[in-house]
Parts: sequence; structure tokens; C-alpha cells
Amino acid sequence: MPIGLGGCAPRACDVLARRELGRRASSIFSAPDRRLLGFVDYHEALAESRKLCGKGISKQSYFLFSKIREIDELITPELQRRVIEVHPELCFTMLAGRPAEHRKSTHEGFAERRRLLPIEWTETKLAAKPDDILDALAVAWVAREFALGQARLIPAEPEFDARGLRMEIVTCTHAKLMGP
Repeated sequence: MPIGLGGCAPRACDVLARRELGRRASSIFSAPDRRLLGFVDYHEALAESRKLCGKGISKQSYFLFSKIREIDELITPELQRRVIEVHPELCFTMLAGRPAEHRKSTHEGFAERRRLLPIEWTETKLAAKPDDILDALAVAWVAREFALGQARLIPAEPEFDARGLRMEIVTCTHAKLMGP
């Protein structure tokens, strides 16, 4: 979920992350304008976005609004020392040194990402989808690097939103640590 919301213009962190992701760029949704978060009807939010920003919003993005609003209401610049924005696909790209060849929801994509994670893996029965588990492990890896002061920030010099929140994505710094 995005932390730090700009206005209508795209956040630099999203633009730069999409560049890094190459063919996987569509996995990064544009952070919404904060003024849209209160809408409970997609069509009303869409119309307001077109009025304010001159462009629409995707349904996928709209369906994240309640979670984005929840985070936005709770996060402070002080909390950003511990609560960070992470994008799993960006972490996998950093670990591999290139965008993934296959979609994460495919068997090949799952295997490709699993080999990259520098975390021991034990097969267990879990209620979550396998690719969601890999995403959670990637986020945990980034959190570990962040806590150790070894994570990469995109952009290196963040923008700040109107509330003083850093608009940045935290990701891995290591190129492929495990796997063939």
C-alpha cells in the first residue's frame, strides 16, 4: 500500500519503480489523490478523479482505497521510521537483477521467485495462495534489510507529501543470493 500521497501527478517512487520493473511495471498501481479516498462508490470516485486530475482511476486501484485510507489516517512521519512501503515484485526484480520472466501466479513464475529468496523454505499447508506467501517473504526480507540499514530507497532522495510523509518505496539491495 502506498505511504505518502501526492496530488494528481504520479509519485516519483512509482515512476522509478515501474522503470525498474520493465515488463512487470503494471504491478505498481498509481497512488491515488488523497481527496478521492473518502468516496464509497467507484463511479463517483472515477468522476471526481476526472474532474480533479483529468484522468480516471482503475477499479483495482479503487478497491484498495479503504486500506490506503486506513494507512493514511494512521501513519505519521515518526512512524515511517518503522513502517515502510514495500513492493514484492520490485524486491524480486532487485534480487534477480532483472524483471521476472514469468507471471507470479504461474508455476514457472512461482519457481522463479522462490529460487531468488534468500530464506529457507519449508513446504507447509497454509490458507494463503503460494504467490502471496512468496510476496510476504519478500516483504519480510526487505524489512530485515531496512532494519539493518541495508535497504535501497526509491528514489534515493524522497519527495514529501502535504502531511510531511516520505513518498518512497523500500526494496532489496542484493542481487540474486540463492538459486541457480
